[in-house]
Amino acid sequence: MKVYLFCDGASRGNPGLAGIGFMIYDERWRVLKRFSKSIGITTNNVAEYMAILTGLRTAKRIGARRVKVFSDSKLVVNQLKGAYKIKKSHLEQLYTKIKSVEKSFEQVSYNHVSRANKKIATVDRMINRMLDRLSKTS
Repeated sequence: MKVYLFCDGASRGNPGLAGIGFMIYDERWRVLKRFSKSIGITTNNVAEYMAILTGLRTAKRIGARRVKVFSDSKLVVNQLKGAYKIKKSHLEQLYTKIKSVEKSFEQVSYNHVSRANKKIATVDRMINRMLDRLSKTS
C-alpha cells in the first residue's frame, strides 16, 4: 500500500510549547489517519523531525509499504534527503531514528511543499488549535 504523509511541527517560541501533527492519505486521497499532540517545550526543528518520525511509525503500523512524505520544512526535508548536513547532535539522533524506521518500507521519499499547500495548512491549523487550547489551560 502506498500512502501520502503530510507532516508539520510547530513551536511557540524557539524553544517553546511545541506540537506535532500529520495526516495520512491513501492513493485515492482518503484520510487514513489524523493525529496531533503536544510534545512539551522544544524547538521548531525538533518538532518537524518528531512529526515525520511519528508519522512514519504510524504508516508502518497501518501497513504502508511505500510512503511519500511532505513537509514545509526545507531544512528537514533536505537533511533527510542527504542534501544538507546536520550540524546539531540532537537532530542527528532524530535523523538516525527516522532512517531506522525507513528500512521497514520498500520506498520512502521526502518532498518539500509550501505552507500554502492545503494539506499542510490543514495539519498546521490542527496543531495550532491544539496549542491554543493548551495555552489557555496553562
